[in-house]
Amino acid sequence: MGIEPVAIDLFKPETFERLHQVKRMVVSAAPPRGTPANYDKLFGQAIPRFMTYVATHRPPEKLIYTSSTAVYNLTNGQDVDESTPVSPASPKTKALLASENSVLGSGIPSIVYRLGGIYGHERNRLERLEPAAPAGPEDKGFINLIRVEDAAASVLHLFRHGKAGDVYVGVDTRPVDRGELNAWIRQQMGWPASLSRKKTPRKTGRFFQNKRCSSVKLISTGYRFLYPTFEQGYGDIVHTALAKSQKATKN
Repeated sequence: MGIEPVAIDLFKPETFERLHQVKRMVVSAAPPRGTPANYDKLFGQAIPRFMTYVATHRPPEKLIYTSSTAVYNLTNGQDVDESTPVSPASPKTKALLASENSVLGSGIPSIVYRLGGIYGHERNRLERLEPAAPAGPEDKGFINLIRVEDAAASVLHLFRHGKAGDVYVGVDTRPVDRGELNAWIRQQMGWPASLSRKKTPRKTGRFFQNKRCSSVKLISTGYRFLYPTFEQGYGDIVHTALAKSQKATKN
């Protein structure tokens, strides 16, 4: 495809010199483990340090930074958009906001793109559900999803149609209650109707929040979702899982 990969380490500034001059840059990173210390190391320190280097040595014409809707640290199910206030209510949100501020304050024409929960064929809730397992307390409250294909396509769209200096929320068009999503998946898979989850310990790095995020601003730029709702997004995922299950049964 004519793409030349360059390996750098955000924790090792000496590797930044390997970067080439480019017109467009996407900065997308996640900590190896979601602990507060790792969040601070990556988002509170490494990303700001990287942005300082890029602004000084390799400034692109436009940059998009993929952040997270976790900056809206809310648990009461309220509606959320780009105008909703954010505050460093926890060490993790403090680190996320530090990285966003370093991007918007870099002097590079930049966009902060706050993505919801990314899912797809390689990462989805089917991995954590099974026909008979007790429901967990985190099965309640709204979640905000975006399928991986839409996450990628909307980034490209924002390069063309997004306004530098702005923040956008990247979620599909319908927040869904976790219990409703689980029940729908179970119905599609032909499993018992009761909610269930595998008995796995809660990951300490995950954000368990309850809010209804809106992508109206993104849609107003002309973006049209490939998978506007979870039903469309999970449709072929469920179909593939059923096909594999039926094949395994025959074998």
